[in-house]
Amino acid sequence: MLTALRKVNGDMGTIVLRLMRDMPNGALPADKLRELAAIFDDLARLLANRASEVDPADGQPLVVEGGTE
Repeated sequence: MLTALRKVNGDMGTIVLRLMRDMPNGALPADKLRELAAIFDDLARLLANRASEVDPADGQPLVVEGGTE
C-alpha cells in the first residue's frame, strides 16, 4: 500500500506536466481527468481498506515493530 502511495506521489509531477502539455485549446481533456480520477479512486480505496484492516478493536494504536534505516 505504501509502495503504491509512493509511486503516485513520485509520478505526480510527470502526470501534471503531461496534462499541461496535452491541453487542446487550453482545456484539460476529460478522458485524462477521468483516468487520473480513477487512479486516485483506486488509491483511496486501497488506503481505506488498509485502515479497516489495522483498526484495532480495543482502540489502541497500531505499533509497527522495527525501524527505518
